[in-house]
Amino acid sequence: MAQHQDHGNKSPAATAFHANVTHVEVPHTASVKPCHDCVGLGRKRCNHCYGIGRKRCAPCNGSGRQMHQGGQCPFCLGLGRNRCSSCNGHGHVICRTCNGGCELKVFHKIDHRVDSAP
Repeated sequence: MAQHQDHGNKSPAATAFHANVTHVEVPHTASVKPCHDCVGLGRKRCNHCYGIGRKRCAPCNGSGRQMHQGGQCPFCLGLGRNRCSSCNGHGHVICRTCNGGCELKVFHKIDHRVDSAP
């Protein structure tokens, strides 16, 4: 029984070619706009502490007391909360879309495809 190779909708001759795709910016279409992710602030609310800058202390479950000894929790010093390690207590982190630059370059692009033999 012969095995059938599926090349999609391409003929076996077409699969022998490799496509090189380059992205080319269309001239005179570029502009600078505020970042859509952070609304031009350069920072976003921390998702770990929800912008508060502090998180519930895990060892005492936010009570500020040690479970077995009944004294003050040594990890949060009895406060029940610790500084968020993701944002260092600031409540916000740098926007990853604009890297804190607040703006993005927006432009039209063309995908240029060149087929070449291997």
